Amino acid sequence: MSDMVVNPGTPNERRLGNVDTAVLQPGDVLEIRSAGCGGRGDPMAREPWRVAWDEARGYVSAGAAGRDYGVVLPEGRVDEAATAALRARATPAAYDALSAILSALPIHWRFFAKTEIFARMDGRTGAEGVAAAFEAVCARFPDLPRSARATEAIEAAE
Repeated sequence: MSDMVVNPGTPNERRLGNVDTAVLQPGDVLEIRSAGCGGRGDPMAREPWRVAWDEARGYVSAGAAGRDYGVVLPEGRVDEAATAALRARATPAAYDALSAILSALPIHWRFFAKTEIFARMDGRTGAEGVAAAFEAVCARFPDLPRSARATEAIEAAE
């Protein structure tokens, strides 16, 4: 999780928290702090035992291990079967479908849609799972705009 601060250490300091966009004025300074750093390589390819090591040392939480690395750590131990099942959901095609759907939405809807799609991925995998999760989000939140590009992204995933 990152933390964004506008004009840190000044009387005009504003903490934005973890946001997708920030509106700045000329002369503003934006500081971005990220606990985990950018890293190298695909986080889903990181060896599960290394993620467990990171969790044991407090570098990542068990929740972040699952969300960011696809590693399930009940009681600090790697659950190999659950990890394999979780990682199977995060395919390149799934991320391509998610990126296509989110990029087709107005920017102020993207974080909300992404969070809601992730919440509906249980039992779903791949691009088809992302498309089905987005359909479920749209059914629950009918005000979510459905652009032609988002519809094309869903059809391409199916």
